[in-house]
Amino acid sequence: MSYVSQNGTVLPCSLDTCPITFASIKYFPTFGGNLAYLIIFAVILVAQAILGMYFRTWSFLIAMLLGLVAEIVGYAARLEDRVDPFNQQWFIIYLCCLTIGPTFFSAAMYFCLGHVLRFYGNVSRFKPRTYQICFIISDVVAVLMQATGGALASIATDFSTLHLGIHIMIAGLAWQVASIIVFILVSIDLARRVRRIPKAANQRRLSTLPLAISTICILIRSIYRVIELQDGFQSAVASNEVLFMILEGPMIIIATGLLTLYHPGPILHFNGKSSLDGVDGISLT
Repeated sequence: MSYVSQNGTVLPCSLDTCPITFASIKYFPTFGGNLAYLIIFAVILVAQAILGMYFRTWSFLIAMLLGLVAEIVGYAARLEDRVDPFNQQWFIIYLCCLTIGPTFFSAAMYFCLGHVLRFYGNVSRFKPRTYQICFIISDVVAVLMQATGGALASIATDFSTLHLGIHIMIAGLAWQVASIIVFILVSIDLARRVRRIPKAANQRRLSTLPLAISTICILIRSIYRVIELQDGFQSAVASNEVLFMILEGPMIIIATGLLTLYHPGPILHFNGKSSLDGVDGISLT
């Protein structure tokens, strides 16, 4: 909560007594844009719930639902911040939810990798489960760091504690960026090895393009958030809503939309068969 002094009396800031620059977010979040993102994520959540229950991809479903709920709550908090911009709690809720949410989408994609490796058989450098465990552990570290930073920021009673919490969140985001880059490198290595499979044994190639695009979108968004947070909320990047509305919401919408339209259920429901020939109904190119 910001405060202002009037006639020697310290009063909490309100829209009548303080300019918007006194608030944590230095602008009024656009109503239409944030509401649209909230609705889109709600629709994707319903679709993911239906598809997840149909294919019984429980781990993938839980990760996606946690991320989507975080996105919905985050944009709801931005809408509330528009009404009461000097209420620090709305800012903290928005910050924590939209920072941590995409980490769960990364976890969902990591679940897919192990099953993709099993689908293609013995083409990877390590066992599929080794990749899966390493990336999931890395994602848990990112979540814990971001959650710890968010918790510190939410209970902060002074600017030093608030800034400490934000810096821990930045570290978690940076860790997430590094993990995604390694994930991309592993995926490129997998694609290179798959191309070596004889054509007769690889008449159908698993369509991993949606997963690749989703990964790139989350990487772009994560790099943006690191840049946004590292210079503080007084910076030009943090105060630019246009950048936020382009590099935050749409990147995650594209990622989750593709993971819904091209749901990996058939892959995750594969149950670890080791031959390409034993799987029917999978989207292949």
